[in-house]
Amino acid sequence: MDDDQFTKLFVYMQEEFSKVNEKLDQKASQESVERLINTIDSFVRRLDDSETEQSARDVQFERL
Repeated sequence: MDDDQFTKLFVYMQEEFSKVNEKLDQKASQESVERLINTIDSFVRRLDDSETEQSARDVQFERL
C-alpha cells in the first residue's frame, strides 16, 4: 500500500468515525432527554397524588 492509498484510507476512516461519534452523541442526548422527561413525570405524578390526598383530608376535616 503506497502513501497515497494509505492517506485516502486514513481520511475515509476518520470521516466514518466522525459520523459514528455524531450518531452516538445524538443517541446519548436522546436517552438523557428521555430520562429527564421520565423523572419530571414521576415528580408530577407525586405532586398529583399528594394534592389528591390533601383534598381528601380537607374534606374529612370539613365533615368533622
